[in-house]
Amino acid sequence: MKKYGLREKKSQKILEFSITSNEGSAFCYSYEVSIDSSGLGIWMVDTFKEADYVRRKSTEWYNACFETPSHDYEADELEVIEIIMEIKGDL
Repeated sequence: MKKYGLREKKSQKILEFSITSNEGSAFCYSYEVSIDSSGLGIWMVDTFKEADYVRRKSTEWYNACFETPSHDYEADELEVIEIIMEIKGDL
């Protein structure tokens, strides 16, 4: 299975996602998804195009979801990476 993610060029760290509650805030999602070098797990999407969009554009906190998270990076600080997963059952 192939997925795509982002890596910070300088540190070579793969970006992970974090979820923060927006409870009590009006006119926004009930949570914010952000990406950085430490979080809950690796942020991955299905296509290169999706990952490259996020590399180039951080979503405002009130609209940030898993597909289009917020981040504090400049586009040239990140690179799109391909993540290949192998899933095995009945071991």
